[in-house]
Amino acid sequence: MEQRVVDAEGVFTVFARARLSESLTFGEVGAALKTFVQANDLFEVAYWVSSDGMIMAIGSRDMGQAEMMLDMDISRSRLFQDSWRRQSDGVYWSDVFYSVTTGRQSLALIWPYRDGLIISELGVDSLSRIAGEASGEDLKVMVLDSRGVLIGHPDASLSRQQLNLGTLPIIQTGHVGQLGAFALAGKDYVGVARRARAPAWWFIAYTPRHIFELTASRARRAFWMVMVIALLIAGAFAWRVAARLRWRFAGIVTLAEQFAQGNYDVMLERSQIRELDRMLVALERMGESIRAREAERELERERLTQFLEHIPHIAVQWFDSHGRIQYWNPASEQILGYPRDAALGHKLDELVFTPAEQVGFLAALTRVTQTSEASGVLETRFYRAGNEPGAMLYALFTVPTQGDEPIIGAAEVDITHQKVVEQALAEREMRYRTLIEQSPAGIIELNLAGEVLAVNQAALRILSQTSGDVTGQGFDRVLKQLGVGGDALYEELKIAADSGEVRDIERPFRLAARACTLRFTSVRLNGVGGEAIGYLILMDDVTAQREAERQLQALNRTLEERIRARTQELAESLEQLQKAQEHLVHTEKMASLGELVAGVAHELNTPIGNGVMAATTLRDHVREFLRKVEGGQVRKSEFQAFLDSARSAADLIHRNMERAAELISSFKQVAVDQSSMQRRRFELKEVVDEILMTLRPVFKHTAINFHVDLQSDLVLDSYPGPLGQVLTNLLTNAQKHAFDTDQHGQIGIRARALDDKNVEIVVEDDGKGMDTYVRQRLFDPFFTTAMGEGGSGLGMHLVYQLVTGPLGGQIEVSSQPGEGSRFTIILPVQAPGTST
Repeated sequence: MEQRVVDAEGVFTVFARARLSESLTFGEVGAALKTFVQANDLFEVAYWVSSDGMIMAIGSRDMGQAEMMLDMDISRSRLFQDSWRRQSDGVYWSDVFYSVTTGRQSLALIWPYRDGLIISELGVDSLSRIAGEASGEDLKVMVLDSRGVLIGHPDASLSRQQLNLGTLPIIQTGHVGQLGAFALAGKDYVGVARRARAPAWWFIAYTPRHIFELTASRARRAFWMVMVIALLIAGAFAWRVAARLRWRFAGIVTLAEQFAQGNYDVMLERSQIRELDRMLVALERMGESIRAREAERELERERLTQFLEHIPHIAVQWFDSHGRIQYWNPASEQILGYPRDAALGHKLDELVFTPAEQVGFLAALTRVTQTSEASGVLETRFYRAGNEPGAMLYALFTVPTQGDEPIIGAAEVDITHQKVVEQALAEREMRYRTLIEQSPAGIIELNLAGEVLAVNQAALRILSQTSGDVTGQGFDRVLKQLGVGGDALYEELKIAADSGEVRDIERPFRLAARACTLRFTSVRLNGVGGEAIGYLILMDDVTAQREAERQLQALNRTLEERIRARTQELAESLEQLQKAQEHLVHTEKMASLGELVAGVAHELNTPIGNGVMAATTLRDHVREFLRKVEGGQVRKSEFQAFLDSARSAADLIHRNMERAAELISSFKQVAVDQSSMQRRRFELKEVVDEILMTLRPVFKHTAINFHVDLQSDLVLDSYPGPLGQVLTNLLTNAQKHAFDTDQHGQIGIRARALDDKNVEIVVEDDGKGMDTYVRQRLFDPFFTTAMGEGGSGLGMHLVYQLVTGPLGGQIEVSSQPGEGSRFTIILPVQAPGTST
């Protein structure tokens, strides 16, 4: 019976350390306690009670009633008050008490857990049932708690009376372990007492005194009767009595041997000798009792086997005295990785431990073998099959046997995942603490009562305090001592944090005779269940920032006036620059037009000169012919020669005048178009031909040829003047920059319709080309590669402005040094604006 109580404590300790980790939620703790109670027929209820006496989680066979006990306050119960005073004792058994959870007299196994206690209750009736199972018909067993109060008796009604038997002689000093007499419930008994070490209970085996004395008396009487009968019948009946006694005793010996072999169905014929008959009856009853006890033990063995075979997450083994494995449950296969057949007959230390871990395990195994006392819960590293490392909690204990050779039991729980989680939590805690400590912002951690739990170095620097000055003090009190206004700052910060609102609160204070401003922000800290467990207060000194803001505001007021004045100056300068740019553009256009005028004037000089020369020659011939006519000396041949000369001169004059008229007409159209922004419908080929005709004098004395490929049916509704200006600038720019003097080259002009809305004009040459720098800045105003040679740097800028402006198109340039240049212009058939 004592071993069952010790084993129950060991199983609970292993279970609690394995399943009740610090990170479990309330619901997970309750589920674990329920599993433990329902898997153990000894304990009736187990619950977790907080430091203030509130039941936080509970497990029971009757979960409907158990759920009603959640949040029950047992702080006034004697069990809680005694247990809380003894929480430093570790795991221990209580004395008998009245349970507020079951409403019955109970005992409790208590284990400190987190900030409270795990209490597992064992009913007095259950302990009485165990005492009854351990008792026989005449030999009884009862249990007293450490105070001597009766807590377990085969008669449960006596256990419920809480009889104080601490004065029994057999449990007094000097009588422990000795046979002695005592009285209980008005009856006399003879028994012997033994006190266990843990729990410190008394276990008393006893029998009624009259049975003990009757047995002794019957033994004496039987002895003398046998002696008398032996003397009386020593004569004639000696051989007959001896034969019958020998037969009866032989039957009794046979019956005892059958009982010893487990055969309880053997029956002997009743003897006419009353003592022998009573002996036979006693033997038969003993056989029935032994059979019942063996059946009960077999049932308990089967229950234990089923429990061990199906208990999850707890590996259990049995070893012989040499450490060889005799039992290996399925959980052992799952945790340690070895099948049962591969493990039986081997030693656990050789399977899963390295030499370093073997030393500790073998030392614990030796202590348990020598002292028969449980090892307690130990922790070690191990290696599963496949050399996979892990960590476990294990306990070693002795298993009761009928033989002399002890059997050692072991229970292990895999805590590898728990260790990984604990390591991760420790690392996270370290990172959290490092982050807070190294943060440049001041951080103060408060509990729910507003008391300072921790403070980082930045906050101490801001407050000019030490950790000892503020830790444990009320937050409002610390700030009030520094001159911060308002006694309810903590409440204000708490309300903001609970609402999830991130709000800055500023307060003035004086530090070392200096006026300062502190800014506070609060964050709520939640527990695993989502409940508030404290607050983080972030604080920083914003005095310099606020002073800078005030200075900035003053600067802004003066700066606005300065910006307004400077903006006016810049606007006037911009207007002047725009006017200057417009003047330069106009000058560039006029310069281009002037070049055309000069070229056209030079081109007109030839036909007009030829015409003047022919007219002068014709005039001289007419005068000569008139003198001859007046002198009457004109011959027919001379008249015919005069007519031929006059006809030739007239033809020459007519041809040269027509050539001059064509030049003047083309120039007039180009000049009018380029000097105005008139919009009209025109054929693209006609405008290009006119431009080329006016530029002929420019290219007359060069080695540059034109290749023109224009689609003939291209009609635009656009601005011919800007388009002519664009083509003129592109062609003259190529003449000036693409080719050296007297260098042979070719300029191509192509045009085609892309679709019914857009046309493409390409102007390309095979000249020098441009590098990346020139190409990227080609259209910038005032950019020229002929600085100091008469270039203004506005020609190509004007091209870009006209193409993207009134013409509503796009222009792109592609060029590489030594590969010529290509300008691609995309123009809409109808320019932006209203069509003419």
